[in-house]
This record gives sequence, C-alpha cells and structure tokens, in this order.
Amino acid sequence: MRKASPALVLAPAVLRLGLLAALGAPLLQACSNETAPEVNAVRIEPERARYSPGDTVTLNLVNVGAEDLWFNACPALLQRRDATAWVDVPVSGANCPDIAYTLAAGTTATGRPRPLPATLGDGMYRYRVDVRTHSGVPVSAGSRLSAAFVVGG
Repeated sequence: MRKASPALVLAPAVLRLGLLAALGAPLLQACSNETAPEVNAVRIEPERARYSPGDTVTLNLVNVGAEDLWFNACPALLQRRDATAWVDVPVSGANCPDIAYTLAAGTTATGRPRPLPATLGDGMYRYRVDVRTHSGVPVSAGSRLSAAFVVGG
C-alpha cells in the first residue's frame, strides 16, 4: 500500500485555510470599519419629534468626532420621505447669512433652518445640513442628515 505524500495530505487543508482567509478577511474588515470612530462625525437631532407647518425646527448638532467642524443650519435642505426615497422639498424665505459656525469636537450646538412652509403636507421629514471640516471638506453624507421628524397629525 502506497502512502500519500505529506504535501498531498496538507494540500486540501491549505486550500480550506486559504478559502477561509479569502472569505473571512472582508468580513473582519467590515466589522473593524463599523467600530472604528469617524474623525469627522456629527449627529443631527431635531429638538422635537413632531412639528406643525410653519414651525421653526431647532436642530441639535452633536460633534462626536475628533476634529472641530463648521456648520450653517439656515440653508439646510428639507427632505420628505415618500414611498421609496427621500425627496427634496423647496423652502423659500429670507436669505441666510453666509456664516460658518464652529462646532468643537465633543460639543453640541443649536441650529435653526428656515421655517417650515405653512402649506407643508403631513409626513416624515429630515434635513441635510452643510457640515464641513475646517479645511472645507464636507463630512460624510450620512453625518449631514438629521434624524427624521413628523410634520402634521
């Protein structure tokens, strides 16, 4: 009876190990990305969960990142949730001052976008706020979105 060479016996084990490494690496990478803190991260929370048409929404911006940021909530873009996506809602009003307010790392600031239109329909809304690093680079898209709030009954 002929014995198999050690290379042939190890080959399937090495292949399985290589396959596990190839499949496992992206999973481990994804896990490490989820837990890694963002350098430029901000959480944007409406002060209340429900507003009426014509109200002025107060947004609390919390800098959970490691760097100071700049923001201006006045020209924030209002978005409404429809059946499948978030849709931009035009909001007119007074011109916004061209000011960049500082949001220091680990602090909270308040911002007020233009008042909600008096004719705004009932629904779920959010704001997209201009938040940037001190070098002018916008923070990640997800960090510029407020938590959703309800307008109407």
